[in-house]
Amino acid sequence: MRKTNKKYYYQVALILILALVALVILLPMLYMVFNSFKSFEELGTSRGFFPKTWDTKAYEVLFKLTKENNSIPTWQYFTNSLWITTIMMIGQTIMCALAGFGLYYWRTKFNVVIEVLFMAIMTIPGEALLLGRFIQNTELGWQNMALALIVPFLGNVYGIYQFRSMFYRLSRNTKRAAIADGMKPGAYFWMIAIPAIMPAIVTNFITGFITAWNAVLWPILVLEPGSKYATVPVLMYYINTMTADQLNKMQLVPNLNGGVNLINLKMATATLSVAPLFVGFVLLNKPLMKGILKQWKS
Repeated sequence: MRKTNKKYYYQVALILILALVALVILLPMLYMVFNSFKSFEELGTSRGFFPKTWDTKAYEVLFKLTKENNSIPTWQYFTNSLWITTIMMIGQTIMCALAGFGLYYWRTKFNVVIEVLFMAIMTIPGEALLLGRFIQNTELGWQNMALALIVPFLGNVYGIYQFRSMFYRLSRNTKRAAIADGMKPGAYFWMIAIPAIMPAIVTNFITGFITAWNAVLWPILVLEPGSKYATVPVLMYYINTMTADQLNKMQLVPNLNGGVNLINLKMATATLSVAPLFVGFVLLNKPLMKGILKQWKS
């Protein structure tokens, strides 16, 4: 009886902890969505969690703002993010898979040295590499080009190390049998190794896609304002630097207090930027969870 009670209390405590964690995660997102529907008249007068009146004016102003003051419309920021991030992640996945497979298939005395170097590189903050990457990008003449957003990220040390670890979990007997049958490394890679770790590949692709979608610092450095290759984070940066006085001058919002924080416009941009990722997560929830569970069990 005591064991049953302990198990019950443990489950209740676990549910309460999970509910608290979920609340901490969801509250900022709900705050973002609710504030995006606040009217401009409500700004500066109400700090409530819910809008007094549900208003879509912030979204209307957002689309007018980009149409009148930028070279590309709002929807193009999203299509740019979609195709640039997709191409980058496909290329990165292939490159990392090939490099990781090389470390797994051809085992030499230098493998340990290479892996230690990889781990050392992973300790370097990404921001520390920005200057060198920016200089290299400028010398290649890639400023304000899509290549600047794709090529520098085709190689990823963490991705290579992840693929190497996934390949090492494959059965050695399978590899020995393939070699004994005369199967070439390329055939073994595409026909046996890749299908065996496909759920993990999908998981890495999705998590990498989210990271690339949200990247803001690098696109701002290499793209000029109003660039036709500008991505969603660039749009968010542009809106965050917008002031109420600028909106007044553009006559998009009449009689707006010049010192007010445009929280509804910023939250509307943030909500739109998160929406595609949320839809993608709902659609790809099963393969994502399957890949995570497979990595956890192996």
